[in-house]
Amino acid sequence: MAVVLPVLRADLHMYEDYVPEPGRKPLALAITPLGGQEDNLVPSQHLQTWAAETTCGLKGSELFPGDHFFIDTRRTEVLTTICKQLHESLATLPKSVVVCDFPNHPACERQTYNECFFKVAETCPSKEALVGEEDRVDYQELVRRVGLIARALQARFLKGEAGKVVGLLMAHDTTYVTCMLAIMHAAACFIVVEAHFPATLVKEVCEESHTAAAVASPAHASKFFEVCPTLVLDGDWGKLTVEDEPTVTLPSYGTEDLAILMFTSGTTGRPKTIAGNHYFMHLGQRAKLELLPFVEDDDREGFNVMFVWEVLRPLLYGLTSFMIPDEAVLDPQIFVSTLQKHRCTRVLTTPSLLATVMQYCSHDIDWRLEALRTWVMC
Repeated sequence: MAVVLPVLRADLHMYEDYVPEPGRKPLALAITPLGGQEDNLVPSQHLQTWAAETTCGLKGSELFPGDHFFIDTRRTEVLTTICKQLHESLATLPKSVVVCDFPNHPACERQTYNECFFKVAETCPSKEALVGEEDRVDYQELVRRVGLIARALQARFLKGEAGKVVGLLMAHDTTYVTCMLAIMHAAACFIVVEAHFPATLVKEVCEESHTAAAVASPAHASKFFEVCPTLVLDGDWGKLTVEDEPTVTLPSYGTEDLAILMFTSGTTGRPKTIAGNHYFMHLGQRAKLELLPFVEDDDREGFNVMFVWEVLRPLLYGLTSFMIPDEAVLDPQIFVSTLQKHRCTRVLTTPSLLATVMQYCSHDIDWRLEALRTWVMC
């Protein structure tokens, strides 16, 4: 009774005393009233009053055997009805917000992402692959840099072994993309360590994942020093020549081998780990374009939000990935200026970032982003 009575009192109190807010706007969605056939407190005819609360009309009304407490006595039927209507509603939504039924892509089953990337690079060696604030890297140079880091990791830390975990922490720029590809090319799995992780958390997650080595920028390298050996890449690392590359044979790896460890945002507590193999990484890039393919005037994409999952996609098609600096996500003027400078035609952001851009840059956004065709939100 100590559990039931407070809930019952609250239910009766709302029924007797609740007064709808005057001037409220109807909801732009359909409503399905639920009721009990023998409910004397809320007779079935009263369910029709919900029609005033929606601009889309009532989606029928569902009556169940029972009185005012039908939700408890007919729980299975009620939940089945709710699930059925939920699935029907989801089926009417745009494809971008439903689960994609993209079939298994043959290339993803036979080859890793890196294998396909290297083949694409052979067809367009002089075309720009990555463009950032500090540098522009063509496909031929990107392949060289990927090999440089992969061999350095194997020679110094991994010692010919495959499947080892390598930490990755630096700004989201051209070097970050290069390191993602290089760690996978070294037959290792990269673990994405976020810049806001304190050193204690970095130590914990690296110890739990048995991180064997790390690649980091000078600004973040100290977070790994107590945990694992670290390859520190300063601003001039890309100028190393062929003679500087260690001679080492890279281990082989396949589509089912682990490629990435990444963390959830941690909003409900400690971040949780997401693991993905090479098939997962490859298919994810292909599947997105089934729903939103590149077209001739919509192939210059800017990247920062969801960086790890998005930035590799253009490289499968010989296109260019444009880096949006991390500080731009906090400053809408820098964000818009970056898109404008590179004449980006598509971008992915959170809804809140779009709202910030519209709030502070709307007065001239029409001409500053005249090249933009597609804005995706996640």
